[in-house]
Amino acid sequence: MEDMNIMPEAPVENHEKSENTYLIPAAIIVAGLIVAGAVMYAFSPNKGAESGNTAKSGLSDTDGSFVSQNLADDDPVLGNASAPVTLVEFGDFQCPFCKKFHDEARKEILDTYVETGKVKIVYRDFPLENIHLSARPAAEAAECADDQGKFWPYHDALYTRQAELAKGTMNYAALARELGMDKTAFEKCVKDRKYENEVTKDYEDGVKAGVDGTPALFINGVKVTPAGAQPFSVFQTAIEAALR
Repeated sequence: MEDMNIMPEAPVENHEKSENTYLIPAAIIVAGLIVAGAVMYAFSPNKGAESGNTAKSGLSDTDGSFVSQNLADDDPVLGNASAPVTLVEFGDFQCPFCKKFHDEARKEILDTYVETGKVKIVYRDFPLENIHLSARPAAEAAECADDQGKFWPYHDALYTRQAELAKGTMNYAALARELGMDKTAFEKCVKDRKYENEVTKDYEDGVKAGVDGTPALFINGVKVTPAGAQPFSVFQTAIEAALR
């Protein structure tokens, strides 16, 4: 894992080696996966798609139209459903840079644009399973929380308690109980893996849209660049342009 004491200026969790200082070079991780037999990942829709050039092998939709055409998917929405601007986030609950976005720029976006009815936020799962072992279980648990109308409180709690995800000590059912959910129904949903396919679909849609790191943000179907946990001003500029 990366040394979190030295934070890139505009962080993105990414497996591709890059000369761009805004991305985390992770060629060592990729090489290790290959040596260890990462070919196994090539046959899984969720694993390994982040490494090498898989995410960009003719599937990238550079104008973001793929994303904007698929917002009708049953993903959680925060804000006014009729808001003129839609911000789609592809995120990973264990990604430290997703937490940075959640704790910093996203809060200002909520205060400035979501609360005023100008922007709605759609969250889609992009678990980087080959480096984040808790990413998929957390994503599926959050979808189960959505069954009881608690997606966003659960989403926020997962980021607040991200250290538990990193350690593998998160008690998803206990968290559900803390948030006032029906623990029995929640546990059944998680055990049955009710949302396994939903999380997989989000990941595959992200790959098709050209997502190659997390967090990846799209505003009205256009990918925000530079990518990653940018300061609020970057998103403000893009949102204001979309509102014009």
